[in-house]
Amino acid sequence: MRLLYVITRANNGGAQANVRSLAVAAKQAGHEVTVAVGETGWLADALRQKGVETIVLPYLRRSWNPFAALAYVNDLHRLLKKRPMDVVHFHSSNALLGILAVRSLKAPKPKTVATIHGLSALHPGWKKSELARATYRLFMRFVLHLADKIIYVCWSDLETAMTHDLSDPKKSIVIHNGVAETERLSREEARRKLIGQDAEMLRCLDAKCFIIGTVARLDYPKNLEMLIEAAEKLRTEKKYRFVVIGGDGDETDNIKKLIGDKHLEDIFLLAGEIPDAARLIPAFDVFALTSRFEGLPYAVLEAALAKVPIVATNVGGVGEIIEHRVSGRLVQSGDAAALAREIDILAADPTLADRQKRAAYAKVLQDFNEAKMDEEILALYR
Repeated sequence: MRLLYVITRANNGGAQANVRSLAVAAKQAGHEVTVAVGETGWLADALRQKGVETIVLPYLRRSWNPFAALAYVNDLHRLLKKRPMDVVHFHSSNALLGILAVRSLKAPKPKTVATIHGLSALHPGWKKSELARATYRLFMRFVLHLADKIIYVCWSDLETAMTHDLSDPKKSIVIHNGVAETERLSREEARRKLIGQDAEMLRCLDAKCFIIGTVARLDYPKNLEMLIEAAEKLRTEKKYRFVVIGGDGDETDNIKKLIGDKHLEDIFLLAGEIPDAARLIPAFDVFALTSRFEGLPYAVLEAALAKVPIVATNVGGVGEIIEHRVSGRLVQSGDAAALAREIDILAADPTLADRQKRAAYAKVLQDFNEAKMDEEILALYR
């Protein structure tokens, strides 16, 4: 088969990890694979290292500019006329407009698949206007009804989509994100690498402290304010340290100010963006996810495979990965007191923490396996 993947951003995120995995697996299976992305970056580099062709479509970007959108559709139409495909698989809401480019082709047209990595704009915690929410809903309903198949990465998103009549149930399917079991760093190795990133970390971290960490951009959906509030509640316990690995986002200034206002600089570290951040998760004693909304977060899957105990907000598909008090601890979004309490419970009971992290590891290995995800999607193409 001739396969084209289309995605807006090239940063190291969940959707990009999904595309990388699929494109590499498809190429290894003997298919002709091309990835169109709106920019250069991590994804393009990772694919080229695996010999997967990558094309940059400069007008494929997050924008309300209708002329940029039309230019993107035109560029994709020209690409597909020049290089016919059997399947075009879209992986971001901006990219979905490209379905119009497919529809405008003469027969035979390629089949279209859309993977929905999250429906953040339809969640109650979304901070933009009701007009923006309504516009998003209408846009998604329009383009998804044009697609041949829609993949949701969790049952939670499928239920939301059905509630808002975004897609035909007969075209819709759930295929969970998957991660691969690879050789992981030990706790000691990961800590040495983490501490070696920055002199500030060397000052604040050592082998004895209990690290609560996360991997997240400093953006509104990740609600890192909740982690800061939990840190404030636990500050009397000298052993606790909090680490965020992730690049700057729209909340960077607010988060830095909040850490300063609460005088937490000595226990709360913003490590910045670190390549292959998932390899450093074993440095944590607890992995914390504080998101306001999610699809099916890769960070939680990586934490489970790293055998790190997990405390997470029960949003999106998180509850499909973690069973409360069996394979981790779930709290309500925004409840910093509950987050602090659950961290304290795991810190005080290593046997409990060990049991729960092993249960999460087994669950992810069985049900959220990268090879399983790849095969299910390749079977869908066939």
